[in-house]
Amino acid sequence: MTKRDILELAIKIIGIYIVILILSLINTILTFITNLIRMQDINNSLFIISYTISIIIYFIVAYNFIFRADSLANIICKEDKSLECNSSIQKETIQEIAFIIVGICLIAIAIPKITDAIINIIQQGRFKNIQFTRGFSYIVDSIVQIGIGVFLILGSKGIVNSIKKLRGA
Repeated sequence: MTKRDILELAIKIIGIYIVILILSLINTILTFITNLIRMQDINNSLFIISYTISIIIYFIVAYNFIFRADSLANIICKEDKSLECNSSIQKETIQEIAFIIVGICLIAIAIPKITDAIINIIQQGRFKNIQFTRGFSYIVDSIVQIGIGVFLILGSKGIVNSIKKLRGA
């Protein structure tokens, strides 16, 4: 394993983290769209436009980080010295472990959010002040994050193989 291989792996992990940020931004936009429909405020529409532009930029960066990590690593790290390591761990194994770790972190972040959203909906229901859009958007967002986390954990080998095929290796 070389320095460039480790850098490529780190770039891919950052790309997946950016995808997680995109999910959070989408949830925020959906919440503000429902508020915009109710209030018809111009400031909210500018806010939605700025978030949409952010999502597009994040998506472009995430795509390049995940699927073009090898070329980015080549640009950043010119030398390709092999690191001395007593173990014979393959690059794909480390990538699988990284995807599993990201999946676990994603689930660990989403579970408290979904619990908090359910508790808020129950409390609002007790006071007959239920705001379905916000509470349920957090629940949907959390369920999607948990689903992606489970997919990353269970499908890490398939993801690594797919990325390898897309690169043409």
